[in-house]
Amino acid sequence: MLIYTSVYLAALPIVAPWVAYRMLVRGKYRRSIAGMLGVRKPAMNPGGGRTYWLHAVSVGEVNAASAMITKLREQYPDARIVVSTTTETGQDHARMTLKDRVDDIFYYPVDFPWIVRSTLDRVRPTHLLLMETELWPNMLTVAAARGVKLFMLNGKLSSKSFGNYQRFHWLFREPLAGFSAFCMQTEIDGERMKQLTPHPERVHVTGDCKFDAPMQELSAEEREEVLRGWGVEPERPVILAGSTHSGEDEIVLDAFAQVLLRHPDALLALAPRHPERFDDVYDLMRERGLATLRASDPQHGPVEPQAVLLDRMGVLQKYYGLGRVAIVAGSFVYSERFGGHNLLEAAIHNIPVVYGPHMHKQKEIARLFDERQSGVQTAPEQLGATLVELLSAPEKAKALGQKAYDTFCAHRGSAKRNLEILLKFDSIR
Repeated sequence: MLIYTSVYLAALPIVAPWVAYRMLVRGKYRRSIAGMLGVRKPAMNPGGGRTYWLHAVSVGEVNAASAMITKLREQYPDARIVVSTTTETGQDHARMTLKDRVDDIFYYPVDFPWIVRSTLDRVRPTHLLLMETELWPNMLTVAAARGVKLFMLNGKLSSKSFGNYQRFHWLFREPLAGFSAFCMQTEIDGERMKQLTPHPERVHVTGDCKFDAPMQELSAEEREEVLRGWGVEPERPVILAGSTHSGEDEIVLDAFAQVLLRHPDALLALAPRHPERFDDVYDLMRERGLATLRASDPQHGPVEPQAVLLDRMGVLQKYYGLGRVAIVAGSFVYSERFGGHNLLEAAIHNIPVVYGPHMHKQKEIARLFDERQSGVQTAPEQLGATLVELLSAPEKAKALGQKAYDTFCAHRGSAKRNLEILLKFDSIR
């Protein structure tokens, strides 16, 4: 562990000012830092029996973990199940969607040995299940030494991540050796992991758990209630743009301006990905001349809004059902950090799903939608024309919505396959 800790300490003079800057200027990490540093501790495990610790970095991984929690509860109703996240948005989403289904929710500790040991002393897991691929060597090494069973579930490796892990394979060989099994999303992910781990026979391809994540549908009555609460007649065509990042709000607003020329009664509901951007996006919407209402404060908005800022966490997946068309953002501006978001959250509502060209973080889902021609991928400059076409051709929009829903239904079952792998390698009875 000395080598891993030495690497972290060497990076600290660079990382610490960056974190401080983001805390002071952007408001990031203010709620998470105490938990990550072990100041705010997870609940003490009373001990005895199984304890499954699922680590989910952010919102997407929380959704995947949710599907696994359902399967684990069915198999082991008396097991203790706890969830950690890295991001604050992931923590908020976990607390919103999982709080009644798990025993504790906390922040994943920074990978210094003393914080790792303290966290393990309190959580006392029998199993550590990593959703997707986030590898922290000290945690994995200490947990394996204590007899904790390590599993990677819903694993994926982008070409960039694979290259980085290959470059530093000497750092990760021992931590990877401690895993009982790797459940990877695709054949490509599986082949990449086989090249990294000293035990390629432990690699399995099981699909994407996001297809099995519990999804909330929105009834016609609920839809009408929400819209009337905003002062909006239910007959108005709604475009729901979800999970926008910096630079994408302008793209969506430009496209909506084109929509209004053809459909002046249209309503835009815009949900930024990160809550610290709510105020800035609200100001931007008003600067564009839109009568804008904040969903968190509908009593003080315009009587007949043209746009709604969806500034509430934990409701986006269900509120996609408000839309006649859904825009899933994170895909219209290129970034290495994000590259598309979960199309399935909108697809469950039988509406057309529109997304941009940069889906490198959601390659498999994008491939499946493309294969079945069930999504609409468009360039930023074509977004307005695409939305106008879908609103102007309701039969085409309905057919695309049905295809999106069918794609969602056709690829379920990954969580069950992951559970089967867990049971196969699980010697605790």
